[in-house]
Formats: sequence, structure tokens, C-alpha cells
Amino acid sequence: MYFHRRPMLWLHFYRAIVHRPQIDYITITGISQTWVRPHGPHPPHLPRDPLKARIGYQGNNPEASSCTSFWRADILNPQINKISRAEQIGYAVHAHCWILVDRIIGFELVEDNLKIFLNTVEKFWAENAELWLREPWYEPGSPVSNNLTSDQMDEPTWENPTILPRIQEIVEKAIRQPYADSQSRQTLSSAVSHIPLDIAIQLVEWVKPISVADTRNMLTAFGWRLPDSYWKRFCKMDLIFEYGDLEKTNLPVNWQLIALATEEIMEDPEWDRNTGLGTRRLIFRNLSQMKTIFLDFLTLNEPPRRKYSLRRRLL
Repeated sequence: MYFHRRPMLWLHFYRAIVHRPQIDYITITGISQTWVRPHGPHPPHLPRDPLKARIGYQGNNPEASSCTSFWRADILNPQINKISRAEQIGYAVHAHCWILVDRIIGFELVEDNLKIFLNTVEKFWAENAELWLREPWYEPGSPVSNNLTSDQMDEPTWENPTILPRIQEIVEKAIRQPYADSQSRQTLSSAVSHIPLDIAIQLVEWVKPISVADTRNMLTAFGWRLPDSYWKRFCKMDLIFEYGDLEKTNLPVNWQLIALATEEIMEDPEWDRNTGLGTRRLIFRNLSQMKTIFLDFLTLNEPPRRKYSLRRRLL
């Protein structure tokens, strides 16, 4: 879900991992539109069913029977959570960020080991508290953010990390025009249009760092079509998973268009702020560290796995 008129609205949609400490029961909620502040006056209400979402802030029928409330977990002081008298403690996560958990760790593994995953989350943030203090309610210069370096404060974090309109545009265009930039090769008969592939690649490698636009014009003018395998090297599929998903479809795709359009984005000094890729890169980095901790915990504990069903509800 992407809100074109209000792109930052994604920050207001959450789900949560909810823990009932009295009976040691853990489950995942659905999604609700809310603003989960660290010390808000009212607990957030989220759908019990993890397959459902609720549009509208909790002021609209906050006591709906299909929803459940919780006390927001104190991430930086996990011991408080263990002694809390709250009936339910919730570990809130942006709905869009939760999707990225599947990309890095995998939903099935997390859902089968929710308690260990919560231990992982607490350990990660205990070791990286300065990153947690970059929440939007902590302004630069405030006492809680003084431990951040200038680079950490400057990192973009509030663009939607999951749905990237500029990347979607590139993908759609590459499908619509799979070979459009290389049709001229069929009509050109000059010696330049038929030079060996390795020499054409060398010329492209020389021109591309100078100007992506000039590279595109040269390829079109000379009718060169380099192998898809060459262009895929520049598609940054580890970060831009949309390209990896596209590759798996086996559709005819203009990989030259994708590679050059992606490099054109990277020419902008503010690319990470203007596309959402900066937010995604930061979240991927955090999740990769969490994955290492999580797998270590699984190896050490080897608990009996409690099968989790997405239809499972809170008691």
C-alpha cells in the first residue's frame, strides 16, 4: 500500500508481536493505523487477526471487539518488560518494515520461534541503543540523541522502504520496452556497429562513469546490445529486490534499461533520500545483524518449535 498524496503516511501503520507474560503466550497482530509513541496516553489497538488491517485512527471505535490493546514494550529497558504488570506487552513494528523481515530472515522461521525472536530484538537494540534514538520524536540536539554521530543523524530513515515508486517505474518500463534501445543494431552496417563484444564493453566501461546519458546515446547510435548478464551486474539486486523478483519471472526484460536507469538514480547525491533506498539499506543492515543473533540463539537453545498459524488469535 502506497499513499501517493501522503507518502509519509506509511509511518502510521503498525502491527505488533504481543506477549502475555502471565501465560507466556506470544502472537502476531494485524495492522492498524495509529501513532505508537513511546509514552502515549492511550495504548494502541490492533486487529487480533494477523491477516486483517484497520484503516482509521483508534479514535474511531477504539474498543472494537476485533481489536486488542497492549502496553508498548520498553525496548531500551527490557527488564522493565519482565516485571511489568501489563496484561499484554506489544513490540510494535511498521507494517512495511515487517515485510522486509521475510526478505532477510523469513516469516516461517520467525513465526515458529517468536519468543527467541523477541529475545533477539531486545539484544540487538540493547547493543545499538543509539540507533533506536533516531525515532522521529527524538529531535537532533535533544538529550537522548546526543550519542549519535553526525553520519548517523544524517542517514535517511523515514521514506517508505518497501514500496519505491521510482523503482516500480523502471521495472514497468523495462517490461514494456524489452529491446527498444537496441533495435537500431538491425539497420546499422558500419564497422563500428560490429566491433567485437569485449571492445564494446571496454568503451561502455569508459563512458558510463562519465555520463549515463552519453552511454545510452552511444549504445543506441551504434546499435550495440550487450549481454543481459553484463547489465545485471549493475542492478544492485541485493538491495533492490524488485529486480531479483523480476529476474525470476523469466519475462523478456530490458536489463540495459534497468541498469542504466539505476545508475542514473545513483548519480543524484541525494539518491538515498529521494527513493526510499536509504531507508531500506539501513533496515536491511539492522535485520542482517538481527539474523546473526537470531540464528545463534536458535543454535544455542534448540527449543521445541511451536507451530504458528496466521489464523491463531489472542486469548
